[in-house]
Amino acid sequence: MAFSLIVVGATGNVGRGIVAAARQRDWEVTAVDRDTVGFDALPDEFAGVKTVVGSVADAERAAELAARLDLASADAVVVAVNLPWTPTPVLATTWQQADDHLGPYLRLHLSAATTFLPALSAGAVYLGMGGGMADIPARGMGVVSMAQAAQRMLYRHLEREARASEVLVREVMIRAMVHGFGQPGEPGPGMLGSDVIGERVCDVLIDAKEQEVVVVLEL
Repeated sequence: MAFSLIVVGATGNVGRGIVAAARQRDWEVTAVDRDTVGFDALPDEFAGVKTVVGSVADAERAAELAARLDLASADAVVVAVNLPWTPTPVLATTWQQADDHLGPYLRLHLSAATTFLPALSAGAVYLGMGGGMADIPARGMGVVSMAQAAQRMLYRHLEREARASEVLVREVMIRAMVHGFGQPGEPGPGMLGSDVIGERVCDVLIDAKEQEVVVVLEL
């Protein structure tokens, strides 16, 4: 049987790369996004892909989404969700601004994990996409660094807690800027193309048992 993959956040730059790479391998792909707008704009790329509209913004919506997914039969679930942040120095950031980003960002990953992980079968892979700013103090991105560092520890704890169910939990940290679909030209210095990221993520999914809990993708 073909490898069965569910990608949450499938129409974002990273998600699109994962979907495209998976389809090139003839995997069965279910693409999840918050609305149909992204799907409507990608008819060729998503040919043969099952699309599902849903959200992991909170536990209630994640449960509604899970009810429409065949999680028990999935070989892997990838959560590629993110939130925007306007670069702001830490010393110019109020707690309310930080909380408005940290809370919703971590809620996405926690809601998805607590809902999807218990429904996966032994041997399945649960993988979250994270960012390298967990370790890099990029200018104006201190709050993002805090969120990504917390996310990394979330996945380390999830990996430990999921051992009893034999579900493999991994996080892929992208330690580079992402050159997404639709951006002109080739990736510049310090950038990874979405297609390259997609291929590397698919490699991690196939070889998850041999991978570290946190896998770093860099140039």
